[in-house]
Amino acid sequence: MPLKVFHVFRNTPTGRETFMQAIDFCKKAGAELHVYMPRHDRFMIYFEEDAVEVHLDQSYLLAIGTQKSNLEAILNEQHFVAKNVYSETKTGSTLPDIQSDFGVINLPKVMTEAKKGLRRSVIGPGVRRLVKASHAPALISPNRFVDWSGIHLFYGGSTFSEKALRWALQMAEVSKKPLYVTTVLEKHSETYHRQKLAKKNIPINKFNSWDWQKENLFEALYHVNRNHLIVMGAYGKRGLKKRLLGGTTEMALKNTANPLLLVGERCSEPF
Repeated sequence: MPLKVFHVFRNTPTGRETFMQAIDFCKKAGAELHVYMPRHDRFMIYFEEDAVEVHLDQSYLLAIGTQKSNLEAILNEQHFVAKNVYSETKTGSTLPDIQSDFGVINLPKVMTEAKKGLRRSVIGPGVRRLVKASHAPALISPNRFVDWSGIHLFYGGSTFSEKALRWALQMAEVSKKPLYVTTVLEKHSETYHRQKLAKKNIPINKFNSWDWQKENLFEALYHVNRNHLIVMGAYGKRGLKKRLLGGTTEMALKNTANPLLLVGERCSEPF
């Protein structure tokens, strides 16, 4: 079964860029693209352990009359065929239902911006929950199309980070793109990380490079090639604020214009 990428179409100039990013990802990963054209500002996605209500801003409901023709024009221009996702059932609250049988969900930054007094450019509470509940990683697309020529993984040594590493290795293999890895040295040494991956038979010889940083992640992000796909783990930190994503993830979302593949704690193994 090919990987399925789920995308919510937004009929705006920046929405076109996000849609092209989804198409490009599918071409590189050999994946199917499943597109939902919304007629409502909310819909439901049901996962095994959670049901998430996704809120769309009004830009998703602009120019509905040209939605289909513009979508088809982009597909024709990109020489790509996508599949429509039709919602046949509705919840008790009459919201459209989307089945979660996809392998990657493509989200634009506009859908991740926080609302109701929270800081802008930080992943919104609804998408926090979506990333946490989903068995599929989230591809967060910037407002510009990036024909990425390499993959850049941030590996920290945690279980979640290791899962992101496996996704990065698989993406590098299917896309035939080089994989660059950065580790910010905090608790453990370079030797520790190398030995840990060797014990798990993870082929570090497939890394194009492995960069070791003693500075913080913010500084390391600055040196990432602007035409690379960033891959990193997104995981929760249960503190007083009960955040569903770690501060590192939110900082990366806020401070990079690269496409970013977030691998959540419930994500399945790569395809």
